[in-house]
Amino acid sequence: MKKKIITLIILSVLLAGCGEFVQDAVLKIRGKLPTKEISLQTQKEKIEITAEVADSAEERTQGLMERKKLAQDEGMLFIFTDEAPRTFWMKKTLVPLDIIFFDKDKKAVKVIKKMAPCTVPNCTLYNSDKKAMYALEVAAGFVENHKVKVGDIVTF
Repeated sequence: MKKKIITLIILSVLLAGCGEFVQDAVLKIRGKLPTKEISLQTQKEKIEITAEVADSAEERTQGLMERKKLAQDEGMLFIFTDEAPRTFWMKKTLVPLDIIFFDKDKKAVKVIKKMAPCTVPNCTLYNSDKKAMYALEVAAGFVENHKVKVGDIVTF
């Protein structure tokens, strides 16, 4: 009996320390990535967004493919290891999106409205034109609704 109690206590302590790891694993099984609360400061307002974080090559490639919906206060934050011109497409993406590219200082360098879903082999390419280290995809209409512009700042 004493051994079972000690085993349960040790297991509880180990699992408590693994909570974030387990939560991340469950999200990935469901087709979602771990999230981060981010803020976008425009000239008019500060907007809070819950963004899934794509920070590996595999996660960035998958992006929001095959998602059937995206709420107005949700998005996906793409984090790259370096600052370079970026190109995105909407392959297998089912919902229209806006995208905001940010430089290493987290300042918006390009804003693209209403990227159209694409289910054909040759999808339109969307370029940052300037060096970017981060990109934020949000539901189409977000950029226009919040008057997002080049120069706005993201924090996370």
